Amino acid sequence: MDLDKNPTFAAEYQSDSIAAGDVIVKTDKRYRILAYTDLFNIQYSSDYTSSQVYSNVEGALVSALNAVISDKLPTVAFDTGHSEKQDMSAFKKLLDNNSFETKDFSLLTDKIPDNTQMIVLGEPAKDYTDDEIKKLSDFLGSKTLAGDRSLMVTFAPSQAEMPKLATFLEEWGIQVPASVIVESDQSKFISSNPIYILSDIQSSLQLKPSSDGSSPDYGYFITPQSSPVKLLFETKGGKTTYPLAKSSDSCYLVDNSTKSTDNLPKQSSNTAALSQETVKNGDKDYNASVIAIGSSALFTDGIINSSAFGNGPYMVDLAKYATGTSDSSSEVQITAKPLNATDITATAQVSTFLGLGVFMFLIPLIIVVLGIWVYHKRRHL
Repeated sequence: MDLDKNPTFAAEYQSDSIAAGDVIVKTDKRYRILAYTDLFNIQYSSDYTSSQVYSNVEGALVSALNAVISDKLPTVAFDTGHSEKQDMSAFKKLLDNNSFETKDFSLLTDKIPDNTQMIVLGEPAKDYTDDEIKKLSDFLGSKTLAGDRSLMVTFAPSQAEMPKLATFLEEWGIQVPASVIVESDQSKFISSNPIYILSDIQSSLQLKPSSDGSSPDYGYFITPQSSPVKLLFETKGGKTTYPLAKSSDSCYLVDNSTKSTDNLPKQSSNTAALSQETVKNGDKDYNASVIAIGSSALFTDGIINSSAFGNGPYMVDLAKYATGTSDSSSEVQITAKPLNATDITATAQVSTFLGLGVFMFLIPLIIVVLGIWVYHKRRHL
């Protein structure tokens, strides 16, 4: 569709700011818009002297098709009414590309959006009112919601105290102290920064069904600037807690009262955890979960969308588990393909043989032999 010749076409998508080159995948149920950045990814070398273009077209189109033909998509609602510090746009985009609907709302003034199965509080800076806490509690314990439901809260060490939210989480067996996890082992942090720690995914909770019972390998799971997530109990009052990710046992905790002379004990700490209880709706049981993520920074675009880390795939699987859609057959994973990859590759040994052996010695030798032969032939003419 030529937007210059058909300017009224874009009016239907005013809120999406479509541009030439975008791809619209649409059915009667809904639509998805794929921009150039959704279809292609350009990665540069460290010195920006070369680049590689990767095609995400196949995966992006399959994901969009799944989203627009699905009868129902679970909604993930993001609260925006508490001066949230963490930009969740990259996480929203990731969810949109994996058959979720994402919506913003104010927990204080708005009702929870229809079809919501997960509420996200992205590093809130202000505490919640009693009415808001009741809203969250009613949502998790709803007898009319036919499906799993969850609340995800992300934290940072510099976060202000929020006593009402803290009390609510403690009822679910979760406590997040205002401290930061520091790694002492250089092989277990990145960017030469000991608070950019690598966490180990825990297998106590199976997020994805598998035929052999094994857990998927997510690779490196980075949890920068993470607060510890303490579990106050294993089972209590129908609620059961599970560690989701842990730091290594070579870490230690630092808070505002820590002195440089302190001899801090080394210990592993949870960087993410989940508490769960069963809610009955008629004769069916559904899971209600509260998820605490100690590292809000893991949701930044450069981490959650980086192929070097497993943060993106893990958070998608966690969202699917928390909304009861882990067994969805619509999940498709396709590896990005390089567009300007070389067709022929050679090892260093082959390159040396061709450069030195063939071009520097063999070809000149052949020319010399031919020259001598021609010389002798001409002498006898």
